[in-house]
Amino acid sequence: MTVMEQLDLFDFIEGETRGTDKQEQLRFATVLTCIRDAMPGAMEFFIDLTAKPDKAWHGSGEWSYWWTAAKIVAYTRSPRGEEQSITWDEFAELVSDHPGRQSILDWDQSLEHPKWKQLYRPHELWPLGGEWHPSYIEGDHAEDGWDERLEAWQTLQSILTDAINTAAPGAASFKLPKQEWQRPRGSCRFCREEVSVGSYAEGLNHNPMGNMCGRQQLIRNHALHAYQRLKEARQDPDTKAETILLLEGRYEHDAARAMEAWHGDGWKTTS
Repeated sequence: MTVMEQLDLFDFIEGETRGTDKQEQLRFATVLTCIRDAMPGAMEFFIDLTAKPDKAWHGSGEWSYWWTAAKIVAYTRSPRGEEQSITWDEFAELVSDHPGRQSILDWDQSLEHPKWKQLYRPHELWPLGGEWHPSYIEGDHAEDGWDERLEAWQTLQSILTDAINTAAPGAASFKLPKQEWQRPRGSCRFCREEVSVGSYAEGLNHNPMGNMCGRQQLIRNHALHAYQRLKEARQDPDTKAETILLLEGRYEHDAARAMEAWHGDGWKTTS
């Protein structure tokens, strides 16, 4: 047996990825999973089966990626992450004849120019989609054609999943990053409300402000303002009874919220 004919024993070692077959599967699984779950331009890749070269590395979630005129490159941001690549021809061979592709091509043809926004990955389908400020996701949903856009992207993800199963049936063993809607959750140390760790919107609401968080201060300010308006109305002999009843209701509502956020009536005296 010559050196060239020597058995590649790495293929028979549990968890080893250096064998020829396992390495090929890792190559396809890494790049196709990154395209499916992380790349915002994945839809244009799929429609055109090519893309203009991009010299910059991009990142999303636990993925990094870039592409040239010849290949698509991706790797996971982990101590053992290695660059993997597939050619555009390999990508086209896996997806071009999928029976679901025509529905996406028809959808693309129905879009009015400029159509880049429709082709862009919906924010909730990014890795850790729950990180986005809610206004981004609400904005996607408010756009005309949202249902068709979401259906097209879900079809694309299904097609890419089929491609992974074809080219890398052992992909699950590589433990590649998975899409997650929410980040780990914790509690505000002031008002104890459950918050999403790292969330842009909720982080602002719970920034420390002396001996309170931003949420407590806002709720407290509303309650104190409602009390001041009620007090002034009561002191004004020209104020109608129904106006006082309305202001009393608003104050009771805001005071109840303050009691909940402060876990007692400390909001009345805290400066």
